[in-house]
Amino acid sequence: MHCISGVSTIRLLDTATRCKRLLILREKVLSDGKILSIMGGSSKPEAKRGVTIPTRKASAEKISQESAEMAKTKGITIILLSISLFLQTAIAQGLNQAQEHDHEVHCSRERSRAAWQAIEEFLMPFVERESYKISSKCRLHPSNDLFRDQEEHKIHVDINEWKCGYCKKSFRAEQYLDKHFDNRHYNLLNISDGKCLADLCGALHCDFVLNSKSQKTKCNPAAAAKNRHLCESLADSCFPVHQGPSASRLHELFLRQFCDAHTCTAKQKPFPKGGKKKTSVFYLAISILTLMLLPIFYLLVYLYQRYLFQSFKTIKWLSSCNNFKALFVNLQRIEDGDPRAKKNLTSWTKSKTIIVHWLAPSLLESQD
Repeated sequence: MHCISGVSTIRLLDTATRCKRLLILREKVLSDGKILSIMGGSSKPEAKRGVTIPTRKASAEKISQESAEMAKTKGITIILLSISLFLQTAIAQGLNQAQEHDHEVHCSRERSRAAWQAIEEFLMPFVERESYKISSKCRLHPSNDLFRDQEEHKIHVDINEWKCGYCKKSFRAEQYLDKHFDNRHYNLLNISDGKCLADLCGALHCDFVLNSKSQKTKCNPAAAAKNRHLCESLADSCFPVHQGPSASRLHELFLRQFCDAHTCTAKQKPFPKGGKKKTSVFYLAISILTLMLLPIFYLLVYLYQRYLFQSFKTIKWLSSCNNFKALFVNLQRIEDGDPRAKKNLTSWTKSKTIIVHWLAPSLLESQD
């Protein structure tokens, strides 16, 4: 990580030295009033106190000479003051730029995020399955990610709302939160160790993670060989084969998962072993809808079975001969206008009445 360059520091110190010299020179001009020494000329010494002027002409010449010298001194003083103010402003701007460069980080946050996404989705599920602990010396370890602590302090409240975990300030998008981290919480970054996960993007296929639908570009054999070498070195350092069967299996998986795709001859895509299963929003919505409709479905089934049970009881009741005869008698009395038959008919249960009205036309036809 670079801050301000050595050349810029030397120039800044040189400017400060020149400004100091000009300020000392200005003080001398104000105290002595000798302008011709600055311009490269010579001036006569001022008349000492107590020396008399013999003639008016000499006195007038001396007064005019002194006034001219004072005017020149005043003009030069104004010029020197302007120069000193300009130099002071330049020094202040240089110091501000130096402070800005002090916390400037030459590491891409976006590509570091993509590299960690590739590690988390396509490597960590297999590492957790093997119950393997990655060494802190491995460059894939979370402690070797410069932005990991800040990324973990991001709170995604809603689609258009992000919150800083340090100061609880809210933002409309993640990019504004990233700028907030760079401006307000840069002091939390440990830039002394040079930990930049974006440097591993060539081996971890960050471009594929950032945009998997990007147009295919012409393969560069030299770049592919370089990325493959970096990928294999990561496999050797993070999963040494001699550490046991788990490390050996993860070493082989890392080669297949990340390294085999770094070639211009084979048509193999990155991450052939798959990774962490993502919960689909559509699947989640269908699950919630199913849970909401399931009680309604069981309620309808219950009501339908209850209706069938009541209908079965009614048919069973009508199946007896006496009830069947009573039905015809009541129907005949209703046709004759007997009010007591209507009372008997309304005293039956609702399900029986429905069956009676349903069976009545066919029974009357068969009776005719």
